[in-house]
Amino acid sequence: MSGKRFITACVAALCVLLAGCGPAHRVSMEEASLRDVVMVVQVGNQVDTQSFFPQKAGFLLLVHADGTYRTVDVGLMATARPLWSDAGVYFGGPKNEYLLSADALTTIARSEEERHEISRFLTPDGKGFISFYNSGGDPHGYMQRIVAGDAQGVETLDVPGIYTTVGQCGDRIFALTDTGIAPQLSAEAERMAKELPDIGSEVPESDKEEGYDVLVQVYPREGDLHPKIVGVSKRDANMSAGAVDFPCIDNTLYIPAHKRGNSDAPKQEQDPRWGSVYMQVWDISTGQRTYMPLHNEQGQSIELNDNYAGPYEGEQKGNTYTFFARNGQVFTTDLTTGVTHEKVQIPIYENSFWSEYRVRDGCVYALGPSGEGTDASFALKRYNVETGESKEILTIPEFHKLLTEDMWVFGMAFNPEWLNKVK
Repeated sequence: MSGKRFITACVAALCVLLAGCGPAHRVSMEEASLRDVVMVVQVGNQVDTQSFFPQKAGFLLLVHADGTYRTVDVGLMATARPLWSDAGVYFGGPKNEYLLSADALTTIARSEEERHEISRFLTPDGKGFISFYNSGGDPHGYMQRIVAGDAQGVETLDVPGIYTTVGQCGDRIFALTDTGIAPQLSAEAERMAKELPDIGSEVPESDKEEGYDVLVQVYPREGDLHPKIVGVSKRDANMSAGAVDFPCIDNTLYIPAHKRGNSDAPKQEQDPRWGSVYMQVWDISTGQRTYMPLHNEQGQSIELNDNYAGPYEGEQKGNTYTFFARNGQVFTTDLTTGVTHEKVQIPIYENSFWSEYRVRDGCVYALGPSGEGTDASFALKRYNVETGESKEILTIPEFHKLLTEDMWVFGMAFNPEWLNKVK
């Protein structure tokens, strides 16, 4: 075979293996709209892929009620969480924010390129968005970024430090970190700790570490340099929090957490990865943290293996928080008492990269392949949290044709009018 023909053959083979020569049903950004769309799904390549020719592809699927779909090439955005708002669907791409409405796709310019979305929230009026990005590190330290706005434009705020647990309370966004990974907060945390009585009293002496756990307000910005510290306590070596949104009541935040080394967790006797589920309760009016152990009506602690202990997918309704763990277990918690009921066990899709879950209005919605083969059609199933009743409400027969082995399903959002109709 001649060199030219060999190169041509290799290019063709790579096209098939790595990108499938492009996704089926592609439409341009100029053609995209939400007309007759019932759900959107954002997918993309793995960010840290080890393949010889790493891909950076990302698509938004526009899915119709009959299971057909169109794809829009929007670029890679890892762990993307598109949001369906009154104005349309807000989502992020590497270079821009976007608003997809019934009429068109609007590009909203952003000042910096991003690749990893932590979470995305609607503004209280339901018309705009607030997104939180992991912008990575450089010789000057680690940086994360808030982008907030609407179709008219955005503001961008740099947030020094590392914050993986984040949530919304009213019009404010809060995040949890510690001074070990956000050392620029150390001096202020030390000063604040001296003013708080009984600081760290919730942490057993054997679990205390050097430094502080710190709760900050990352949006709106107050101050010129660092995010505002609103709460501080001694670092707890055995407590790990995990949420990309969490419940709040008035000025109190409830952050789901997992604690190992707890004598009240019987399963730890057989397996040290098991621990008790807690709420870290932060009073942002006083800056203090307490622990609320979650327990059933008999007083027994709620336990999980730490492989499944966050980040949780959940929904708050008044004083009740319903959340889903990645082993398929669903819980409802009374935030005023910690009394927690174990609800149904949801069947989990075997391929975690090709599946996604959302909790909405007393139901868990699960998207994933309906069979074990790579050519299986995808299904969106709904599970009633109280009764366990399940229903397949949407089938996407050709979804698998879009996905390569290093492609992930990152996030999904539903047309609320359609969800109401299929109930």
